[in-house]
Amino acid sequence: TQSRQPHRRDSERAGAAASASRRAGNDTMTGPDWPPCDRDRLAARTPRATTFGRMGKRAEGLGVIHELEARERQQWVPPTFLAIAYAGIGDRDHAIAWLETAVQKKTFSVRSFLNWDRQWFSSLRDDPRFIDLEHRVRTTAFTS
Repeated sequence: TQSRQPHRRDSERAGAAASASRRAGNDTMTGPDWPPCDRDRLAARTPRATTFGRMGKRAEGLGVIHELEARERQQWVPPTFLAIAYAGIGDRDHAIAWLETAVQKKTFSVRSFLNWDRQWFSSLRDDPRFIDLEHRVRTTAFTS
């Protein structure tokens, strides 16, 4: 059998379709197996909240977080995004709560984020609740 190599026209068609969709006001990604979600923009909001936190602009960071929380009530938003955002503005309690939600929902990203040595959760590393959660995540097999 001969495998089909992607043609430049395929990517051009996809790009043109995405552009047309955006021009029509549809800026969400959709597909047969997932709900509408603009993952690129969701992912961009988390660092924006943490940046506001580092700049000392907590109110602006909370505004971004509240946008994410409103979106989360309507569609899937990874709880780890909210945990990172809350950690970024220095709100340990909400960050831990969202990490617990991520564990309860068996969110894949909670395991990968906790395994990376990144600054996202550096403000939580000495919190006993975080240490316990990290231990539980690393020693638990997620099954469906």
